[in-house]
Amino acid sequence: MPTANNREVRIHYEVEGRGPPLVLQHGFTRSLQDWRDFGYVADLSRDHQLILIDARGHGLSDKPHSFDDYWPELLVGDLVAVLDDLGVARTDYWGYSLGAVVGWQAIRYAPTRLRALVLGGAGANMDTPASKKVLSHLRGIVEAGLEETMELVGTIKGGMFGPMFLQTEALTYDLANDREALLACLLAAEQWPGLDDVLAAATMPSLVYAGEADPRYADAVDSARRMPNATFLALPGLSHYQTIMRSNLVLPPVRAFLAALDRAAAA
Repeated sequence: MPTANNREVRIHYEVEGRGPPLVLQHGFTRSLQDWRDFGYVADLSRDHQLILIDARGHGLSDKPHSFDDYWPELLVGDLVAVLDDLGVARTDYWGYSLGAVVGWQAIRYAPTRLRALVLGGAGANMDTPASKKVLSHLRGIVEAGLEETMELVGTIKGGMFGPMFLQTEALTYDLANDREALLACLLAAEQWPGLDDVLAAATMPSLVYAGEADPRYADAVDSARRMPNATFLALPGLSHYQTIMRSNLVLPPVRAFLAALDRAAAA
């Protein structure tokens, strides 16, 4: 089981496929398995060296309980540690939800390691009203735990995260985590600094996307607008979880975006 070490925190990662490197970083409470379950790995591994990372506090990576272990420079440092472990100097990066937030922060903390960004389901800043509402909602779910959350299923009716959130399997998967680690991550994320001062200078090609029913849709639109070389992709009618599930809709524009970069690099 390959791991990289960042300040004594072990980060689990897996590699599949051959070609230009592409990091895949999952969302909060999830793991790198999402990218397999929803069809991304089978599709992308034909043309890319996929580097799938379990974020600290998630999956098979270490799960520290301290608030201080989840500052953005540390999560970006985990990405850098994995790249260093593999000898990858520069990569394309695709993150969804928490993975997108880490990608946004990488603009500040590791810009030279990024060729291009694909960021879904989140804007750059955690201090917007929409982000604060999402973080508060997630904290309530994690604090309640699986049994209490299941009692609410009948009243959620899709909620801000959509029908997937109602599936017993999804709830079990999400909450079969270390609750203290997840809470520490959330509490730290509420204090993460904004990125308005660096977005305008971020010149790497970027594709930002979100479902139009995602509560952070407007945040994602605004963050993309602030970058000089970013394109925004709207997915009509889709909620937060529905968007990651619909790889059939997301993969074609992302593959076209990455292929254009490869052609430009080869010219």
